[in-house]
Amino acid sequence: MENDMTNTEAAGSGENRPLSVIGTLTNLKPGEIILPPFLVQRADGLHIDLAKLEGTEAFRLMVVRVFSSNAYFLDLDYPCFLQALYEPDTLNSRASLRLAADVVAFSAERRALYKSVKIGNGQAEYFFEPVVSDKGTDGVNTEGMLKEKLLFDEFVADMWGKGVHFGIAEEPVRAAIETGKSGRMVVARRRDAVLGKSAGIQELAKEIHRDDSPKELPNGKLDLRQFKNHFPQIKKNIRLLKKIPPVMGITGFDISGNPIEPPLPADFNLLTLAGPGTRVDITPDGEFVVSAQDGFLNFDTQSNQISITEKIVSRAGVSARTTGDLYLTGDEYEEHGEIQEKRVVEGNHITIHADVFGTVASKGGRVLLKKNLIGGSATNQNGDIIVEGFASGATLKTQQGGIIIKRAERCTIVGSQVTIEQAFNCDIVSDAVTIQQAEGCAIAAKSLHFGAVAPYKQSEMRIYLQVPDMDKLEHKIQALRAKLEETDPALAR
Repeated sequence: MENDMTNTEAAGSGENRPLSVIGTLTNLKPGEIILPPFLVQRADGLHIDLAKLEGTEAFRLMVVRVFSSNAYFLDLDYPCFLQALYEPDTLNSRASLRLAADVVAFSAERRALYKSVKIGNGQAEYFFEPVVSDKGTDGVNTEGMLKEKLLFDEFVADMWGKGVHFGIAEEPVRAAIETGKSGRMVVARRRDAVLGKSAGIQELAKEIHRDDSPKELPNGKLDLRQFKNHFPQIKKNIRLLKKIPPVMGITGFDISGNPIEPPLPADFNLLTLAGPGTRVDITPDGEFVVSAQDGFLNFDTQSNQISITEKIVSRAGVSARTTGDLYLTGDEYEEHGEIQEKRVVEGNHITIHADVFGTVASKGGRVLLKKNLIGGSATNQNGDIIVEGFASGATLKTQQGGIIIKRAERCTIVGSQVTIEQAFNCDIVSDAVTIQQAEGCAIAAKSLHFGAVAPYKQSEMRIYLQVPDMDKLEHKIQALRAKLEETDPALAR
């Protein structure tokens, strides 16, 4: 234990100053206490040596020992007192701090001046009123009653014994004591926990945002049917997203000193957001989702994953509101939403997972419609067209490729090879046609294969089979006869 001054000096001069109860091991008197190693007595009072303070529990035990020994801290620095009790981490930047001037006796006569406190709803209420005593400062009975004055330091000690260990409103209490007016007031309140902040995401690359403003044409006019850049392209090694770490909340305390812990802020693993074509870089600057390849940006709203793919993937459908008409330059396009009426999708290797009411035009590759083609059209300059659902009132054309449909009604179909499970009232032109069930269709082809044919309501089946050009054959026959006559007139006849 360190003592920079004697007990007599700690008591100081002045008639009204209470007697110090700090003792020494060599001369410990009844009622005196020994200071713990972290509490140092200096010329200006008691200081907490933070290097020797081993946590809040040691400080709390010292406070309990002082208050239970009918003593209190004279000239108490109450904010410092609370910090050392409940928030020692906030004191780490300081080597030591002054706690009080002394530890002095709290006589029974003085303690009797303090009334009961009402505790409830997270606060403590106290009724202040003028106080009197029939004893002098020396504890001897006097004739008549003497007017007394409460002291804030004693008030803290008395409230501790009554269960108020935290949150005394120092300034209002000191003011109430100073004025001496009667009245009930809240003298302590709990401090609610401060919520933390959940982890978040900061967008870094401007390229991840679509530009859905009208597209400007070379002549300077705006095409209101097209958006400027609905499917952004991303270069390799571009930082797309940054994780904002969670911020922990601040612990609160009730007036008994019990901690009120805030809920843990929500956190997430950035890897759950990194889809194909991206990676997570962890650097001193933070955690980032970075593009691992060149390609098109794709954000999956269901899994919340961001990915960079060689093909364009859309889930919002094609409409005047979401995309406008699409004229795509990518190698592949995949759409999970509807293609609405009068909307155009032009590109390469197109796959549509929903119904198509508009126009799908491919420059090459396969056109795959996973559902239905209704009232729209599907064309392909160089590749197949496949409709896994049904086509109704639609036009399907391919210059070099086949057309495969599960069910077709009132459609116009043109292709080098056509295969349909069920066809009703359709017009079909092809080199080779294979239909399992055909009703009321008009078909022109070089080769035909049917499972069953029948009229459809008032429409008869009409089949036009292409035959060789006889004029060309006749010319060839005449040429052969001429050669035969030259070689052998008898054979020519």
